[in-house]
Amino acid sequence: MRKYQIIENKEGKKAIFDTETGQQISQWWNHIYKEGLVQGKSAYYEVAFKNHIHDPWEYAIFHKDNPYEPVSLWWNSIHANELLDGKSEYYIAYNYNEKQAIFHINNPHESITQWYDYAYPFGLIKGESECYAVFEKNTHTSYIYHISDTLQPLYKLSNIPIDSLLYFNYDL
Repeated sequence: MRKYQIIENKEGKKAIFDTETGQQISQWWNHIYKEGLVQGKSAYYEVAFKNHIHDPWEYAIFHKDNPYEPVSLWWNSIHANELLDGKSEYYIAYNYNEKQAIFHINNPHESITQWYDYAYPFGLIKGESECYAVFEKNTHTSYIYHISDTLQPLYKLSNIPIDSLLYFNYDL
């Protein structure tokens, strides 16, 4: 497996380079997350970009074979730890209204879920099951769905704090 490293230039921007050939693998970014490509866990890496001092940070996921087109859209934030670690094909995107949705790495334009107040980062996201859980603040309700039916929840858990649902498996 090829080895990669992150190098920082004089302006503080970072890029990924192939350690054997010296070839630049990524563009220059404000920040590149080390998980994934650089650690040899997957072919993906996440970058953070900011145009100007008062602009918000934007985040996207890239594949090593195409440094000019992200495999995700640009988001307010992304939870992609398990994708970058090679354990899952899913990630959570945060829009500018702070809502969250789950996406598959092969379809950046269509979420597999609706937009929720919170998507729990386990189950489908961690590659542990085909189920995922989400939370709606206004009803204080968590919902557990199976990937095969994203419209009809398997379970509805009402009036529980958001941090109470810690783990579930397919047997629930």
